[in-house]
Amino acid sequence: MIPRQNINLPDLTQVNIFVGAGKNDPLVPKEETKKLIQLLTNANAKVVTIWTNTGHKLSHTKIIEMKSWYKKLRI
Repeated sequence: MIPRQNINLPDLTQVNIFVGAGKNDPLVPKEETKKLIQLLTNANAKVVTIWTNTGHKLSHTKIIEMKSWYKKLRI
């Protein structure tokens, strides 16, 4: 989901972002998630994306992946 469109994002070089997305999300289409990832990447954010075969929910797989991503940031 892209909360605001047609704005210039600041430089996000120092920002790490985790995106946990569901391939079968009935609320946020895959294309919109991909656009958000591209916007963040274009602003130099370090984006890690995990796609699961779920819908619009927090799955166990996403939690495990997010935990691993966060631990790597803390090293």
